Amino acid sequence: MKNLFLLFLSILTLVSCKKKGNGPESSMIDFYPRECNYMWASWSKIKDASYNGVYLYDILNVNENELRAKDALITISTSNLDTLLLKIEKAASISCPYCQQEQIANLDPKFDQKLAPHNVALEAQLQNDYNNPVSKLKSAKAEETNLIRLEYRVTGVKNLTITSTHTLFGKTPGTVITEYFTIKQLEPKQVISSKTSQLLIGYSDKDTLATIAEWLYMEPMAQPTIFLAFKTVPAELPAAINFIVTLETNNGKIIRDTTSTLAILP
Repeated sequence: MKNLFLLFLSILTLVSCKKKGNGPESSMIDFYPRECNYMWASWSKIKDASYNGVYLYDILNVNENELRAKDALITISTSNLDTLLLKIEKAASISCPYCQQEQIANLDPKFDQKLAPHNVALEAQLQNDYNNPVSKLKSAKAEETNLIRLEYRVTGVKNLTITSTHTLFGKTPGTVITEYFTIKQLEPKQVISSKTSQLLIGYSDKDTLATIAEWLYMEPMAQPTIFLAFKTVPAELPAAINFIVTLETNNGKIIRDTTSTLAILP
C-alpha cells in the first residue's frame, strides 16, 4: 500500500532533471506540458492511512468488483496521446492514473513526444509553488528526493459533467449529477488559468476546491488527474453503476469516457 502523496514523489525521482529551483532544498523539476486530446474515466478507492502519526490517505487501484460508496472515487485523467488507453494494463502496478503516465513513458517513448511548447513564465510559478517551504506535499519526504516530473495541461476546460447508467440521488439515468460529487484531490495540486496562464491554486495554498462547479468557475486548464468522491451516500444503493464523464474544451472539443461497471454498496 502506497500513500498517493508519497508515491507521487518517489516514482517521479526516476526521471532526469532540466530545471533547477533556488536554494539547497529546492526540487529539480522536469515539466511536461500537454494538450488535452484524450480523457479517461476509471475507478480508484480511498483508504485511511498515516505517515509519522499524521492522517493522510491512500488512493489505490480497484481490483475488486464492489466498493462501499465512502471508499469509491471516480478518477478522471487527461493526456495529449491515446497511449494511456493502449498501455493501461501494463501499468496496472501503479496506484494512480497520473503516476501511470510515468510508467507508460518508460514503456513507450512516443508518450513523451509531441509535448506542447513550454511556458517558461508559468513553469517558474509552478516551480516556486512546489518549492515553497509551506508545501504540505514536500514536507513528507523532501529530504529523500529532489527530482520531480511535473505534468500540466495547456488546453482550457469549458465544462465537465457526470451522468450515470443507474438512477442516483433521485435522478434518472442520463441526468447530470456532477453536483453530487466533491473533489477529493487534484493531481498535481496546481490549478492554472486558461485565460491568463497564471497559477491560481497551488501546493502552498491552504484552501482547496470542493466542487467541479468551483473549479470550472476559475476557467481552468485541464487537470492531469482529478479524483471525485460522493458527497453523500445515494439512497438507491446497492447498485451496479457506470459513470459517463464528458469534458468540453475551450476550443469546442467534446471528450467522453465511461467507467467500468462497479457494484457500489451503501
